[in-house]
Amino acid sequence: MVHWTNHWSGKLQDNDSQDLWSATEDPLSRLDQQWFKEKRKLIADESAFVYQMREGTLEQHVWCSLPHTTYTALTPDNSPSGQRTSFITTVPVEQQVIFVQALHYDACEGNQVLGRLEVAEWTADTLQISWNHADSQASYHIHLLDGKVYIEKLV
Repeated sequence: MVHWTNHWSGKLQDNDSQDLWSATEDPLSRLDQQWFKEKRKLIADESAFVYQMREGTLEQHVWCSLPHTTYTALTPDNSPSGQRTSFITTVPVEQQVIFVQALHYDACEGNQVLGRLEVAEWTADTLQISWNHADSQASYHIHLLDGKVYIEKLV
């Protein structure tokens, strides 16, 4: 089982949405579960998330090559007197798994334009990724070879 985890010093927007998340008692790691507050499990088919940061917003777009489960919880931040949002993806793996993540940070308040990540798996070791945001689009060819990643921006 692979647990892929991100920690954001920000608050996940719509974290309490009954349409997206449900409360869970699933263990989120080997850590003592006392460190995880407001644990939620994603129940919708969603791959784009928005966090309200101290200044601005952070968009997170995720893709996984295998069926997976996504969780979120509040965990101690740095400094531990505050809380951060932990985003955890768990997936059972027999041979390999590929995770793709696109992040877009905008320091301007209220300037949120949700983008879109599209991933096409061509072969077991080749992906084509397109990132669309507002009026811009970027596409990349990603080749995984001998434990290394080669990225080529397509024009």
